[in-house]
Amino acid sequence: ELLSALLPLRGVGADHVLVERHHRHSAEVTRSTMRLASIGSVWEAVAFSVPLLAVTTGLLVGGLAVADGRITVGALTTFVLWMGTVSLAVNAMTARLGDLTEARIAADRIARVLDLPEPPRPYIGLPERDVLRVNGLTVRRPDRAAVGPLTLTAAPGEWVVLTGPTGSGKSTLLRAVAQLVPASGNAAFGDADLGDLDPDQLYRLVGLVP
Repeated sequence: ELLSALLPLRGVGADHVLVERHHRHSAEVTRSTMRLASIGSVWEAVAFSVPLLAVTTGLLVGGLAVADGRITVGALTTFVLWMGTVSLAVNAMTARLGDLTEARIAADRIARVLDLPEPPRPYIGLPERDVLRVNGLTVRRPDRAAVGPLTLTAAPGEWVVLTGPTGSGKSTLLRAVAQLVPASGNAAFGDADLGDLDPDQLYRLVGLVP
């Protein structure tokens, strides 16, 4: 029901094509998720079982050595306690390795965001109250139809309602007014184009509440 072309698709009997595509993509996501879960479960099982197997093997070999008189019971007990400490250390190291990978990916994403160049924009003197003018604001999307153009004027204290069916692009146009998505056309507060404002000054002036 969120598809903008749902009625035409039903009219020409092509809705089953999208349903089949959805099932195909869902099956692919399910296979990838199950494969990832299986690899993760094997990794966790191996990480926990290898130290336990080492302790078990040490107990068997140490028990035979105690029976033959080659080592004492105290030496075997010391070995078991030491292996328990090593087992805990191995499990902790395995968990930290997994956290390290996730942290590296997260740090890379944060670094890419922080490295985005911000062109310097001068502060513009703005009045406390003025008219908001939106002229021909259009958002073009690569995989969907363009949204707009939107043209409106909102005076101080005036309520403006943007209506339309679900998925028609109302929220997208509001994001464009707040300069959160690229768009053609312009939105201005008085004589100042919102696109020319410094980000700090812009977001003190315009707020989007989804």
